[in-house]
Amino acid sequence: MDENNQKNAEDVNEFKKHYDPEISRTVKTLTIPIIVTVAFDDNTRNPIKYHTNLFRSSYLYLILPSLMEYCEKLNQPGLDVSKCWFEYNNIPLKWHLPVGLLYDQFELSSPWKIQLNLKNFPNDLFIFENEQMVLDLFMSTIKEADYLRTGSIKRVMGISKLQQETLWDSLKNTGLDSFNINAIEVLYNLEEPIRSIPVRLYLKDGMVLRRLVKSRESLKVMLEELQVNEYKEVVLHGCKLHLDTDLVWLYMNASFMDTFLHLIVR
Repeated sequence: MDENNQKNAEDVNEFKKHYDPEISRTVKTLTIPIIVTVAFDDNTRNPIKYHTNLFRSSYLYLILPSLMEYCEKLNQPGLDVSKCWFEYNNIPLKWHLPVGLLYDQFELSSPWKIQLNLKNFPNDLFIFENEQMVLDLFMSTIKEADYLRTGSIKRVMGISKLQQETLWDSLKNTGLDSFNINAIEVLYNLEEPIRSIPVRLYLKDGMVLRRLVKSRESLKVMLEELQVNEYKEVVLHGCKLHLDTDLVWLYMNASFMDTFLHLIVR
């Protein structure tokens, strides 16, 4: 074995030893209870309240198919998905971000009570067209993360249609019987060396920092290097993290299903 191959093997083992499939499954199957109030725009219908759960890695618009079916059962059809948008306390919610990330930015208690509006679509939100759009966004984020992590997207591009469908079903269905941890592991390819960890930091002023962690370091070291000084806590999946937490362990076990580590710093 030449020196480069030996180094790659050591890197693979370094990351693999931090991976715990049980912890990863527990984190990735965390859900958020949500109550959606549908605000009809014709003033002739009473608002509808819809109760559901979503995985923290899921997206708000994946609520719509079951919500529309629920409205039809109540004889309240007519939801135009291209005009629908969600808000919390008069703040439009960016549907292209994972639900858990949105939820944690508000420091809330459950259930999360949000509103679905049917008119006056905000100019600063992406227009939602259909579920395929969410899937394309999800896979695009995975490709970005894979390139940052390994320097290539060949492996993600090689994921079969069946693997992609299994992964997507695991994301959009909240039943644990539909969750397939093997589909998630395909994204990480634990036999391939990782050159860096894709991290996104969401600061209290709204700024988003993208960070590549190229060596083992703690949260504290990373924040110091980025000169992020004024903060009280770092939050991931609703948990306040200890600043000495190892980022490699955190990534291997607590990254979102899009394979980014989304950290809220406030």
